[in-house]
Amino acid sequence: MSIERSDTAQGTDAKRPRLGLRLVGLSLLLLLTRLPHAAHPIPVHGDELEFIAGIGFPDAYPVHQPGYPLWVAAGTALSRCGLSGYAAYEAWSIVGSVAAPLLVYLILRRLVSAPLAWWTALAFGVNPLVWFLSCTALTYVSACAAALAIIALLQIALRDRSAAFFNRAAAVMAVAIFLRPDLCLWLGPMFVNAALRIRNRRMTRGIILITAAAALFALVNVGLYGGDAATAPSARHTLDVVLGMSVFRLGLVDGLARNAVKLAAVLGWVVGPPMLVWVLGTILSKDSSRPNTTGRTPAAARRWLALWVLPMLTFVLFIHMSEAGHILLVIPAVYVAIALSLQRRAAAARASRVAAAMALASAVQFSLYPWSPESVGVKRLIDAKVGYISGPGLWQIDRRAEIHRPGDFWPTDAHDGGEVPPKQ
Repeated sequence: MSIERSDTAQGTDAKRPRLGLRLVGLSLLLLLTRLPHAAHPIPVHGDELEFIAGIGFPDAYPVHQPGYPLWVAAGTALSRCGLSGYAAYEAWSIVGSVAAPLLVYLILRRLVSAPLAWWTALAFGVNPLVWFLSCTALTYVSACAAALAIIALLQIALRDRSAAFFNRAAAVMAVAIFLRPDLCLWLGPMFVNAALRIRNRRMTRGIILITAAAALFALVNVGLYGGDAATAPSARHTLDVVLGMSVFRLGLVDGLARNAVKLAAVLGWVVGPPMLVWVLGTILSKDSSRPNTTGRTPAAARRWLALWVLPMLTFVLFIHMSEAGHILLVIPAVYVAIALSLQRRAAAARASRVAAAMALASAVQFSLYPWSPESVGVKRLIDAKVGYISGPGLWQIDRRAEIHRPGDFWPTDAHDGGEVPPKQ
């Protein structure tokens, strides 16, 4: 199997009316999981207060760099429809959190059976991190949805050797730059890979479009932050914040090792339970009658997934690992990899049952984890660092500060505000 359409997917998706029903059903189910959590205490994170203060774009600025002008403009637009500042952003996050799993389904339906794709998309949709961020004023979920739309378009471009779909992906990227410009870093290698493999002169339009959008974003940023240095956050300050936790400032222990521990903790909390279900389900569902049941995922699919996750993982390991939302785009890649494995190793019905069990495990974890600000010992550490990414944690997010301080577990010079010289 490659990243092109599998025979199983072709046969299943020949029944077109079912595709619409699956998408509608998935959308409604996800929406019903989001709405009950919309009235949680605010803010979840201090950045949300800056976004709320930015309502009225472009007048009420600056939000901290890089400014996220499209996000603030989108929040401003909904606020003018009568929503509060927080509710305006939250509404966009809910929309993004429904769209992202739909896009995972559309990506997977070209690779695996439709039922397996649907259950995997649902499992991603009820993943604790996606669910948690879906009811916030933060940019992460909406940016993830935009990134998945780009990945889906590039997938078709590679499958069909289509310059048109490459250019459509570029058009989405040109808009998404104004939502989160770091998407260029995470998805740039995918664009380069597609360009090298398709080799069509008409793709020049897409490349020019992305370049022009990046240049325009730079000009917008200068306009937003080119005022009084006493009132406008400087690019140098932003860079210092980003590099403050990097291996270049803090070395191998406080930099790389600390980032790796934080990354492992977040991934363990967010995808640990579904991966455990997958491992057990794969062992119990192994079907010796299926060909290649022990084979590896083909090289093309492995390269595609590597281009998906390695840019972001490299950045958070070596440069900056702060909030769990920073790695959100890695999570759907994990579910896609799991679905590819199940497609190869288990009969169709068994594979779908495993994916359904993954969804159930995540839903139970998010809904029933006993988060408490009165936790002690190891549970206090878990609750402070990752356990708050849960329904009970979201409902008590205003009390997280009682058990958590930045750097309280692994303090560094950056937390003390000290000047850390670059490593030689």
